[in-house]
Amino acid sequence: MALKPSYNDKLHLPGLSKTEILILALEASQKLEWNIEEVTPEGARFEVPFNMYSHGEEITFTIEPGSDGEVAVRSQSSSVQFVDYGKNRKNIQKLRETMEEIKTSLTPEELTQKAKDFEEECNRPLTEEEKAYLEEEKKRNSFWSFFIPRKGFVATPILIDLNILIFIVMIASGVGIMSPSTLSLLKWGADFGPLTLTGDWWRAVTCNFIHIGAFHLLMNMYAFMYVGLLLEGLIGSRRMFMSYLLTGLCSAVFSLYMHGETISAGASGAIFGLYGIFLAFLFFHRIAKEQRKALLTSILIFVGYNLVYGMKAGIDNAAHIGGLLSGFLLGIIYVCSYKFEKANVQRTVSILGELGIFCIFLFSFLMLCKNVPPLYQDIRGEWESGIVEAYLNGELEEENENGNQADMKTANSSSISHYPPYVPIGNNDTWLSYYDAETNFSCQ
Repeated sequence: MALKPSYNDKLHLPGLSKTEILILALEASQKLEWNIEEVTPEGARFEVPFNMYSHGEEITFTIEPGSDGEVAVRSQSSSVQFVDYGKNRKNIQKLRETMEEIKTSLTPEELTQKAKDFEEECNRPLTEEEKAYLEEEKKRNSFWSFFIPRKGFVATPILIDLNILIFIVMIASGVGIMSPSTLSLLKWGADFGPLTLTGDWWRAVTCNFIHIGAFHLLMNMYAFMYVGLLLEGLIGSRRMFMSYLLTGLCSAVFSLYMHGETISAGASGAIFGLYGIFLAFLFFHRIAKEQRKALLTSILIFVGYNLVYGMKAGIDNAAHIGGLLSGFLLGIIYVCSYKFEKANVQRTVSILGELGIFCIFLFSFLMLCKNVPPLYQDIRGEWESGIVEAYLNGELEEENENGNQADMKTANSSSISHYPPYVPIGNNDTWLSYYDAETNFSCQ
């Protein structure tokens, strides 16, 4: 099974010159809102924009040399995936239908004139403005564009950059790049019930930006980038910021409720929240049936796989579930806000819903703080006194070992000098009997 599925086909447009065929393809790509990546006399290369209807396929359009209007077309997924849900085949089908539609709407004279104008346009030198635009487009479509905020895509790159920057600072301070120690995670703000619920409330926020090694960070940021590209254009940058923070808080509090003694860190709870929002839109928002089916299948596979994988030891599945449920609820609120026509009303409904989600978190967190076990306060005292740090550094064990050896030496020396030699009990000695009826215990 290919990681980048593709589909190949041929188009037949007899009686047309190369330039006329190319004109039809270019106009069809504009009508389909595909990006034109490259144009040559032998063909062109298009990119289907990465959005909620597409995984960002690349279309290669090649005119066969020496043929009478025969064109080879290839559509290939640009992102790593196991199945394309027929998207590549549909891309070629759309291209064929749109080219035929444009050809029908033009007379042979109009098409010939367009081809002539196109050849003249291609042969003229580029202006400075055009060169600058092409350079800007090149940067926009590069790998680094995912990390650079731009209009309509602000929250996702900023949050990704923030997670990466915090990890870099952690590494620079001496934290292990692949396997950070427990102590370093606690110092940097990981979620831990005995500390979070006894004063360190801020850990419910910071734990969503702390990662347990480079691989953990890489996997989370890949999943975040995928859902961010789909979701931010749908809900907007402000809602994207709030969604990450609110679902991250809810994932932290659910993790504290399920297993407060576990040290938890990572953006996966908030990311599951974003997937929950997207699922709500797929279920309840006005999205074309074929796009809904493909995206719903893809995201349910992702969510289901990660929840099943999260059952293994060492993964905080409670945070995933808490984030997913809170995100789904928040997504329903956002969907309801879009039922109003006025933007101000939409924003008001969204803000009220966000405040409601925050109140749910706050109430749950305060109830957990109110009912903390007495042991949590003891751990808090040991943390503040430095005993926990000494233990995690191995210093306490060394001191205990030295202390035990000293105690043994003292006990040995005192037994020799103070205790009389052992004398076995004989038959002439007096025996005292003891019996407790309640516990049925007896001894002599």
